Amino acid sequence: ASRVSHLLKRRRSVLDGVLGTLNDLAPRLDAADRARLQSHTDSVRELEKQLVARTSLCTAPAQGGTINSTSVANFEALSQAQIKLMVAALACDLTRVASLQFDGCRSMLPFPALGISNAHHSLTHDSLSNTGSQDKLIKINAFYAKQFAFLLGQLDAVQEGNGTLLDNCVVLWVNELADPNAHSHSPMRMVLAGKAGGSLTGGRYLHYEAPASQSGIYAAIAHKLDAPITTFGNPEYYTGPNADL
Repeated sequence: ASRVSHLLKRRRSVLDGVLGTLNDLAPRLDAADRARLQSHTDSVRELEKQLVARTSLCTAPAQGGTINSTSVANFEALSQAQIKLMVAALACDLTRVASLQFDGCRSMLPFPALGISNAHHSLTHDSLSNTGSQDKLIKINAFYAKQFAFLLGQLDAVQEGNGTLLDNCVVLWVNELADPNAHSHSPMRMVLAGKAGGSLTGGRYLHYEAPASQSGIYAAIAHKLDAPITTFGNPEYYTGPNADL
């Protein structure tokens, strides 16, 4: 918390210096230039307000009771605690990028709260004709969708300027395989949320045909976040950022 407080004070002091310089310059300008300068000054003041608002978000949370991290019964509570920590780090500008992996690619977790004693990984290798296993997998995926929704809600609760933290970022939900039973990577499904500061439009379903690739989606996301990377992943499969994202 002290590190964040120091960082916010330093940034505000820089803004104070900028505003002082702009105010000294204003009387020496003509009307048109003063109008442009006023617009810039207003944007600096808006940034200062955001920094002040963040100060209240970056206080150290109270230490609650301990959670047994080895108990599968606490899996959801642990997941949501990790999500809260991640959102706090983003809100306090301690990081601009974060990732959350709920378990390894061969997760052997059962889901007793859902009435499922089978290991998740084992269920994914059952035939598609095994309706019992497929019904269980639907319940497990619905559980993870609930965690994704919880993350979005936490991001949307953080105010940033005229919007929220969710408005200013991109959240990607993806699995490592399209069909785990066949270890297939196609067709890969992805869910994107957030507005990337206004450059990403939601409420759409997009379907890309070959040669478009998963790496092209990652590159397109980077571009929307002002990271103009020129390639991503294995160059053999990279065909450029996917259009229309």
